[in-house]
Amino acid sequence: MARTYVKGENSIILAVSPANADLATSDALRMSREVDPAGERTIGVLTKIDIMDPGTDAREILTNSAVRLRNGWVGVVNRGQADLNAKVCLCFSFSLSFFSLSLSLSLSLFLSLCVCVYV
Repeated sequence: MARTYVKGENSIILAVSPANADLATSDALRMSREVDPAGERTIGVLTKIDIMDPGTDAREILTNSAVRLRNGWVGVVNRGQADLNAKVCLCFSFSLSFFSLSLSLSLSLFLSLCVCVYV
């Protein structure tokens, strides 16, 4: 059913894959490559970054090094209960850890695009 929607030339494909699973077996990436081999309409969305195993990270994927997509990747991180209780701004805490080893990326630009909502 999803294939009927993504095969149209005017469709933008959001290839959503969890970070705690192997991207080599991602059905979303497989289907997007079938209908959009050049990757002109595909954007990768990496979810569940917050529950990845300790000691692992998604840096290679999000910097478009591991699995290359023409339009790149977007990471999705949810706040845990401790973050909600402490009213931690997720975009700030995640951006500090993500950009800590990569000074060439502009932290200020990322933070200016980030909106924190406290519930």
